[in-house]
Amino acid sequence: MNDGETTFRGKLQVFGQPAAGNMYIGTLDLTYTYKGQMKQVRENANIEVTGNQVQVICSNPHFLRGSGSYDADNFYFTMSSPTQFSGRSSDTSRGGGSARMWASTEQAIVTPPSGR
Repeated sequence: MNDGETTFRGKLQVFGQPAAGNMYIGTLDLTYTYKGQMKQVRENANIEVTGNQVQVICSNPHFLRGSGSYDADNFYFTMSSPTQFSGRSSDTSRGGGSARMWASTEQAIVTPPSGR
């Protein structure tokens, strides 16, 4: 994600089999530099897959590196190929923007759109 000032890069890790039906659980780790300081945030992630639509609703963001305030992210993706997803993100303070995700059996990389 990039808001013109801060670029975020992340890794979405999905844990095993569905928690219920088409719902999965995981974590999202985001790394970014803000005002010259590298920060890393981890969020819990609930992932819902419906056809080619993927919704990632995050909660409980906490800093692994750095400090400050951080609002949980939400992502809404449409699969554009078996390994690529595009869509948007939102949170309670910034609104939202475009987002992209690339998937593999090892990891999915999420790039939310706007900065903190």
